[in-house]
Order: sequence, then C-alpha cells, then structure tokens
Amino acid sequence: MLGAYDEWSPASTHYGKLNIHARDWPALPTIARFEAVADAQIEALMKSHALTAQVFVITAPNYVDETCLEWMETNL
Repeated sequence: MLGAYDEWSPASTHYGKLNIHARDWPALPTIARFEAVADAQIEALMKSHALTAQVFVITAPNYVDETCLEWMETNL
C-alpha cells in the first residue's frame, strides 16, 4: 500500500513493480467553486502520472456524502 504521493516517486515505479495504480481523489466537483475545473484537473493529473510512470491509473472519488447526493439529484 502506498502512502500519500508515494506513487509519484520515480523510485516506486523504476523497476516495473507497479503496473496499475489505484487512486482516490476528493469529491471536488461537488464543492462550491470547483465544479468547472475539478474533473479536468483530476483527469490531467491521472494522465500525466500514467504517461510519466508508464502505468495504468484507476481513480474514483473517495466519498459520497449528503452534499454529493444533493448535487447528483439536482444535476443528473
């Protein structure tokens, strides 16, 4: 298990031991003033890490709280 930002270290991927990285991200699109940029920033960070480390990256928001549920009801 990697700690915070350990997967960004070149040493952790240098020997090809890690081929798939799973990452959780804060549910930023549901926070005020992040709606327009959060998804694009998270996608850019994922793609950058995948290309740099030559790995597959899987990501998901780390929690769904009442704010998330309200946003989904309103917008989906």
